[in-house]
Amino acid sequence: MYLDCRGVGLLAGSTIMLLTLLWGSCVLGKTDIKNSRVIDSQDTKKLSLTGSGIGVDIWTSYAARIMVISVIPFIIVQLPQIPHTSSGRRLAVLIALIVYVALLVSYCLYQLS
Repeated sequence: MYLDCRGVGLLAGSTIMLLTLLWGSCVLGKTDIKNSRVIDSQDTKKLSLTGSGIGVDIWTSYAARIMVISVIPFIIVQLPQIPHTSSGRRLAVLIALIVYVALLVSYCLYQLS
């Protein structure tokens, strides 16, 4: 049985594109920062890499962590692809499925609490 990974690449590519668009729109809304704190809602330092940035709250930080954790099943599926061998691909897909279901249940429980 041949495993076709083109759909996975398309899904990953579209997700990366959408996240990049979101990141780009956030950069347009950057503000001045001094001592790691947003000091006002104005952007007076147009091209400063250290004097301007994006202020976020703690909930944004939690959402970013959840997004990073959600990549784990994708990494598990891709690990057997590195040595270009066919052995272990089905096992990797099974392990990724189990991890995915566990993450889905834990995310649902997180939303309920």
